[in-house]
Amino acid sequence: MGSVREYLLGITVVALCCGVLSSVLGKKGLAGGTVKFLCGMVMLLAVVGPLLSLRIGDMQGAFKDLSQDANAITAFGRETALKEYAGIIKERTAAYILDKAESLGAELTVEVTLSDDEPLAPCGVKLSGAISPYAKKVLSDTIAKDLGVQVEDQIWTG
Repeated sequence: MGSVREYLLGITVVALCCGVLSSVLGKKGLAGGTVKFLCGMVMLLAVVGPLLSLRIGDMQGAFKDLSQDANAITAFGRETALKEYAGIIKERTAAYILDKAESLGAELTVEVTLSDDEPLAPCGVKLSGAISPYAKKVLSDTIAKDLGVQVEDQIWTG
């Protein structure tokens, strides 16, 4: 990172010097054209010179570091997206169950568990609240049929 800073600082210093020289000496005529030409050449050397002295080994190390950084960022992004996706699935699954429970006249609280497999899917639910035996049976069957959460993976409390 320090070498990039030095490179940019060097280009800036050369550009400032060339700008001052051109404004002082770069009037019209042969002298002005010569000064502008020389300033252009100095700027070209300032920009290209350090690039010519780079060694391939140095660049490979830099690219390796960039590749490792990119892999770490990609893994972090994937993990973050997966957590957000899991939250959405849990929220929508719970909303679906609560909607079905409400239509049966029951007020429940729902906690959804997701599988570790991809794609993420509900694999268990914990339900609590007052519910009639009939509504419990209907809701349990609906959860098993529509969401794929088997009756043995449904925990009822309250």
